[in-house]
Parts: sequence; structure tokens; C-alpha cells
Amino acid sequence: MARPAVLVGYAAPAWGPGPSPYAYPAPPPPPSRTERGIAQFRWAVVVGIAMEALAITLVAYVASIVGSFGTSLLTPFDATFFSLLATMIGLTCVSGVVGLVGAVLFLIGLNHLYTGRDEYGPAHMQAIDRVIIFAILGIVFGIAAPIGGTATSAFLGFGSGFSLIGGANVVSGTLGTLRGLFVGLAFASALRAFQPEGERVTGLTAAILLAVSPAVAVVATLAFPLSAGVSTAFTLTAWLVAAAVAAAIDLVAYVLFFRMYSRTYHRMHAGEFVAMYRPPPMFVPYYPAPMPYYYPPYPAQPAPPPTPPQPPPQSPPPGA
Repeated sequence: MARPAVLVGYAAPAWGPGPSPYAYPAPPPPPSRTERGIAQFRWAVVVGIAMEALAITLVAYVASIVGSFGTSLLTPFDATFFSLLATMIGLTCVSGVVGLVGAVLFLIGLNHLYTGRDEYGPAHMQAIDRVIIFAILGIVFGIAAPIGGTATSAFLGFGSGFSLIGGANVVSGTLGTLRGLFVGLAFASALRAFQPEGERVTGLTAAILLAVSPAVAVVATLAFPLSAGVSTAFTLTAWLVAAAVAAAIDLVAYVLFFRMYSRTYHRMHAGEFVAMYRPPPMFVPYYPAPMPYYYPPYPAQPAPPPTPPQPPPQSPPPGA
């Protein structure tokens, strides 16, 4: 009778079906890059408001100094002139630092908008492409404006007195007009996909205001030319009034942009606009190692005991 097999252990063979893979949890959606870009643009507008408010304050201070001149002619080398020149240099330095902060915020927001340009459909993607073009043109003309003014001063020669300021202002103001137009169009185009038609008109109006403000300086330069022989306190006061008007126009434009960006940002933050994210990359699911790694296989039947050796025969075989 055959000996029944004794089951002494059990384990899944290494070649059998493995356990079910552990599914990875779905990752949370990444934050909208477009929302972050609009937030950075909004902060850049806030910096622009602060810069223009500071410019109006400092121009008013310079105007108070000029008011003490009366009807006397301006001479390039008296103490009052140097005091005024120092104030204007301080105005330029402070405005330059604040403007640099705004430019950095603008570039950061531009990077976020470009990265998330496909989050809200093809219309938004086309709008962001226009934003990139307008921003590049605005940066080019913004760099060319002071360079063109300096080059004009060098071309006119340093012996022309205050006429250097007029020639430099005409060139830099003309290039600044183009810079303001393209920067304003970049701000307006970034929100085009999220605005009704009425708000789009407001954005274009603000962009036009940014282009008009440098043109005011050009008109003032042509209407009230500065020259060491004919310039009076009235002429310089007219220049300062033009600078204050230009800063006020920029201030109005930035306030309009701030209202637009605040309204759109809060709507996006509340979930009114849902971004269309790209599908996440596929990961290979995790499979545990084969079962022998955890449990060594046991034999289903123990090996039989060894057979004892046969003793040699006691007598020689027959016929030996």
C-alpha cells in the first residue's frame, strides 16, 4: 500500500500568480501657473502705483524749490541749480530702484504665464503668445529709450547747456511712448481670455494711457524748450507740471490695471476658472518581490529515509 503524502508546509510557487500590485494614489493637481503669473503681474502693478505716487511727490518737492526762483534766470553753476540737480538725481535713483523691482516681478509673472499658457484652452494660448511678443517689444524700447537719450546728448555736444535735456527728452520720450504702449498691451492681453468685452475696453484704455504719458514730456519739451539763455523759473515749472501730469496719467493706468487684475485673480482663486492640466506621467506600479523572497518553499512530502547498506553474503555463491 502506498504511503500517503504528508503535507508539512505550503507556499505559493515562485512561478505562480503574484499578489495584486499596490496602486499609487493620484497626485493632487499642481497649482495653476496662470494664476501665479497673474498674481505676479498684480504685484508688478502695485509697484507701478507706488513708483508713480513717489514720482508725483518728488516732483511737487522740486516744484516748491523752483518756486523760490521767482522770475530770475537759471544759471547752470549756482548753488540752487546744484541743489535742484541733486534732487533730480535722487528722484531718478529712487524711481529706478522701485522700477527694477516691478520689472523683476513682471518677468517672473511672464515666465509663469508662458509655462501655463495651455491651461485654459487655445484662446488663452494665443493671448499669451501675444503677451510674449508685446513684452519683448516693451523691453527693447524700454532699454532703447535711455540709450537713445544719452546718444542724443553726446551727438549734440556737451557745450549746448540745457538744450541737451530737450533733445534727450524728445528721443527718450518717443521711445518711451512705444515702450508704454507695448507694456500696456502685454498687461491687457494677459487677461483677455477671462474678461467680457467691457473689461477688455478698460484694458486697452489703460494701455493707451501708458503710451500717452511719455508723449506729454515730448510735448512739454517742444512747447517749453530749455536753454541757458532764455530759461526761467516759469519754464522749468512748466516742465515739472508736465512731469506731474505724465506721472498722474501712469498712476490712473496702473489703478485701472490693478482693479482688473484683482477682480480676475479673486475669481480664479475662488475656482470660477478651472485649469485644464496635462495628464500626469504614467508610473510603473509597484509589484512585491516573488514569494520565495519572503517565505522559502517547503517540500510537500519529506524525503524517504536512506536505505541501509546491504551486508555482504555469508557464503560464496554456488559453483564458486
